[in-house]
Amino acid sequence: MPRIAAFPRHVLCSDADLSASCSTAVDIAPGRSTVLLRLACLTAFTVGVDPAAVDALVEALRTGDIRAVLAQHDQRGRVLLGVRPHLLPGRPDSAAREGPMEVELHLAPHRRIRLVFTRPQADELAGHLTDALALLAP
Repeated sequence: MPRIAAFPRHVLCSDADLSASCSTAVDIAPGRSTVLLRLACLTAFTVGVDPAAVDALVEALRTGDIRAVLAQHDQRGRVLLGVRPHLLPGRPDSAAREGPMEVELHLAPHRRIRLVFTRPQADELAGHLTDALALLAP
């Protein structure tokens, strides 16, 4: 049984070069048809993710896989939202399952965001996405 609580929910994360902290919000769209992911809590980087894509993101976050899904952006339409391991120097690729994960969204050639979630943060994000999915309309 999922933990049902208020949305949005926030997860701490860092920019791709680990120089600044921010948070990412998980929310439910009006009409409860999609999950909203607000990267770095910025409206410009907010996308709607359908249930099948949420499942794929959750699986990738939990297993350390590489995955890209289609998401809906208010201004750009369908865009790719990617998840992959954030490989640390001196750490073998085989450690991806236990390591940090990147979430990346490209909106235009010079308009993108890459965020890094530590393993506990990636697990927390996966949990919030799973809880939001459980609240979507059938």
